[in-house]
Amino acid sequence: MRLYVGILKEFTPQRRGKKGMDRITMKKAKPILSVFLSLCMIISGMVGMSVTASATDYYYFWVGGIQVTSDNESNIDGEGKASFDPKTCILTLNNYSYEGNGANPYYSNFYSAIDWEYWLPLTIVLNGDNNIKCTASNDYCSGITSWGGNIVIQGDGSLYCEGGTASVASFGLYMEQSGYDLKINSNANATFKGGTGNNSYGLYLNGGNVNIENSTVQLIAGSTPGDGYGALVVGDITLNNSEVTAKGAAQGDPDYSYGIYAYGLTVDDST
Repeated sequence: MRLYVGILKEFTPQRRGKKGMDRITMKKAKPILSVFLSLCMIISGMVGMSVTASATDYYYFWVGGIQVTSDNESNIDGEGKASFDPKTCILTLNNYSYEGNGANPYYSNFYSAIDWEYWLPLTIVLNGDNNIKCTASNDYCSGITSWGGNIVIQGDGSLYCEGGTASVASFGLYMEQSGYDLKINSNANATFKGGTGNNSYGLYLNGGNVNIENSTVQLIAGSTPGDGYGALVVGDITLNNSEVTAKGAAQGDPDYSYGIYAYGLTVDDST
């Protein structure tokens, strides 16, 4: 394992306005009614209160290219293998498999197989063997993307997550916002692999910490002529009673190809 602790070369796509909200429910309504209801909520200070504008709640959350709603939350994929509880923000995967372009709701040139756009924490529970691969070919591609909010991955199951082919950068898992962390625990077995691209990252956190506990994790960079990191973390990584394998890109730029590249690494009873 190669570890570099020091100044990181920043990588952040140019941001547009935030779509994330501090509550899970987004209601579909006519534009004038939406503006009126929003103003009423701001004036009254009742930001967390739900306002009914239609029969279906639309969430800023996409799984396998499908926007999650109150109508499909209990059976997102139509096969009973992916479900979401909006009260707890828990996504449960049960032998779930997806290979496709995913969705690009935040940036037109950034595709993700799973796309989370809230500041709230998202928990992903793994049951059985789960495989996620974004096959889109665009500027940016990711297996799992969080535009804000912590991510917790847990459960006795396994997860293989891979980004697609990208002209700029491909990620197995990408977390954009600073101050949000990734936790993998409870005997989870997870692999994050960057796809083919000018830059490839198994795992990329742009200002948060990673905590891996009682789990087995592989972090792998894909084929790239540029930056190739198993994990690039603008923060600290803590490993506790876990087995972690991190591989940079052998054919990448030798100055920017590492298994793990982070501010700090703490290892406790781990390999």
